[in-house]
Amino acid sequence: MNVLDGILVALKDLTKRVGRLEVSEHSHPMIKLGAPTELTIAAGVITVTHSYHTVDTQGDAGTDDLDTINGGVEGDILILRAENSARTVVIKNGTGNILMPADMSLDNVADIEMLIFDGTNWLEITGSSNA
Repeated sequence: MNVLDGILVALKDLTKRVGRLEVSEHSHPMIKLGAPTELTIAAGVITVTHSYHTVDTQGDAGTDDLDTINGGVEGDILILRAENSARTVVIKNGTGNILMPADMSLDNVADIEMLIFDGTNWLEITGSSNA
C-alpha cells in the first residue's frame, strides 16, 4: 500500500468514526469535524481528544515547543491550528513522537498542520503556513 492509499483508507475510516458525512449546499460530501477545541501545551505535550484542535502556548508565552502528542489510535487523523496569532507554537520534528520533514511554526490562526497516527508516531500529511 502506498502513502496515498493509506491516507485514503484513513479518511474513509475517519468518515465512519465521525458518522456525519454530510452534503453541503453545493452537493459535495464533507467531513464535519465541528468546532475545534483548544489545547494548551504543558511541558512540550498536548493530549488530543478530537480530530480538530487549536493549540496555544503554555502560560500564553510568546513561543512554545510542541514535542509530543498523546492520545489517538492508529489511523487517526489530526488537524492542528494556531490558537492565537500573537503567539508561536513550534511543532518539533523528531523530538518526541512527531515526525515531519522539518519543524513547523504555527504563528497565525490560519496556519494548520495535518497528521496521521501510525500507532507510535504522528506523521505529517501536510502543513500550511498562511501568515
